[in-house]
Amino acid sequence: MPGIALFAEDSAGQQVQVFRGEDAWGMPVTSASTACLASVGKPAIALLVLELVDEGRLSLDDTLEHAAQCDWGGVRHATIGDMLSHRAGIPPILREEDVPYSSSLTADSIRAAYRGLDLRPARTRHVQYSDVAYGMLADVVVQHREAPLSACLDRLNTRLGTRLTFGCKPQHEYLQVTGVPSPHADSAIAPLNSEFWHALSLPWAAICGAIDDGMRIVRAFAAGSPVLSARIQQAAILDPDAGLLSGGIAATNGQLGIAANPTLEWERCPWGLGVELRGEKAPHWSPKEASAVSFGHVGISGTLAWHDPIHGVTWGMTGTRSSHSGWLLRYGPMLGKAVIESLTTHRT
Repeated sequence: MPGIALFAEDSAGQQVQVFRGEDAWGMPVTSASTACLASVGKPAIALLVLELVDEGRLSLDDTLEHAAQCDWGGVRHATIGDMLSHRAGIPPILREEDVPYSSSLTADSIRAAYRGLDLRPARTRHVQYSDVAYGMLADVVVQHREAPLSACLDRLNTRLGTRLTFGCKPQHEYLQVTGVPSPHADSAIAPLNSEFWHALSLPWAAICGAIDDGMRIVRAFAAGSPVLSARIQQAAILDPDAGLLSGGIAATNGQLGIAANPTLEWERCPWGLGVELRGEKAPHWSPKEASAVSFGHVGISGTLAWHDPIHGVTWGMTGTRSSHSGWLLRYGPMLGKAVIESLTTHRT
């Protein structure tokens, strides 16, 4: 691992911060670093959607065609709640053969591709993790707020103290990610690292921020949330099927310049409205010492953010190597256990 940042905080305000190494270009990892949050940005999209539900402008039972007036394909029948919890049956990705990755690709062409998906999703008895569902949810937010997603994220920045950005590559101490499985990794269109990739404005993968912003996002799903009412906050961290469904991350043939994902599925795969729920999953990137009701998210850029309401601890990590290498599964549990033990021991 070229470099890593580890940070944690408990309910009493005790903190742990560790910064080691550098990124792929020799940039030191520091508290001032910025990073691509990748899928850890999905809970930020969920917060924006749930805020609209709180305001009565959306219902979790609303279909996509009712929630946003766009030229949808068959995906228009998916509901907001099922999309948030990956139960809508929407494909995980846009296939490379349908959306070839090249310098001629644009944000508009990507948006047209996922809006026009020709299927009629039905609520499944299976959790199927979907990137593109969160692109659609971002479209819903943008239409209701009548503002670009970057401006909508600024609403969260004000309330969470985050520095989330979207639509362009951050210029301030941005951590380049190594180990991205892509034939374009060393080119001007490199996924995660190039200005071109960030300009594609992928809501499910390209939200950036300070290296501890993921932790702040995930903690906004906890009791006392500065964004959500108690009613919506409690609903967001409950599995609508009591954690009984199987599912997870299905194998894919790759999308938008990044090579295939390996399969990671569990017999029981609890998932809330925007955050993954720990349950009893194994293998997993959080430790077995974490409570079953803990929750969070991980991202392909080597990011993790997790909150445990039982232990009263929130932690996160940002590595400078893609999670495709498996390092989060190998070392995430060990580091998470160390955080829990350190903060709970000091508290007692």
